[in-house]
Amino acid sequence: MSNPNIGHIGNRFTSETAREIGRKAGIASGKARRDKKILKDCLEILLERKIETKDGKKITGAEATSAALFKRALAGDTRAFEVLRDSVGQKMPDKVEQTNTNITVDFGDIEDE
Repeated sequence: MSNPNIGHIGNRFTSETAREIGRKAGIASGKARRDKKILKDCLEILLERKIETKDGKKITGAEATSAALFKRALAGDTRAFEVLRDSVGQKMPDKVEQTNTNITVDFGDIEDE
């Protein structure tokens, strides 16, 4: 069983331990970036690839995906609608800023009854 205090000075790591942790984090970060790039490249290929519809037309994967998403949105799937809306650049702001405005109304010569 390893000693949990090895590589520590109080609440801090020794420079050697910190360097090793940083190296491992860098390696993991590089792998994660490569994995994301591979996924992105595969999805781009699938979206560009031509597929044949039931009626024999050739459309791209992006067109088929858009049509399927649109169909779900029409059926009432609000998440599908949000994805479509956001994809065409009509995304709603994440936060709405509220401002308090004081309004003064001058009733002029109106007398109290």
